[in-house]
Amino acid sequence: MSAALVKRINAFLREADMPPSVFGRMVVRDPRLVDDLRRGREAGRSVTLRCDDFMRNWRAAYKAGQVHKIGDRRRTVSLEERALRNANGDPRQALELLRRAIEAVQPRAAA
Repeated sequence: MSAALVKRINAFLREADMPPSVFGRMVVRDPRLVDDLRRGREAGRSVTLRCDDFMRNWRAAYKAGQVHKIGDRRRTVSLEERALRNANGDPRQALELLRRAIEAVQPRAAA
């Protein structure tokens, strides 16, 4: 049963552009959940149901425009640092650079 769950989770992570640790934290407050499952940890019925419910609810919310793809959060930190460096320490200019960067990577809402 866990092998099938791992396949579903892997497909979801690619679809949602979500890091495994974020998925684990959001589902069961365990950032190592996906890595442990990939290494052979057996998921119980409640964990399996929680994973499936989370994926189903996330997909519905994404289609409704209520959530967006998370992506790798480490990129956000490097964008902030890069913006501050490019703005020569000017916080207003750094915020403007960050705003432009966020607009460039976020999916546009359908009109």
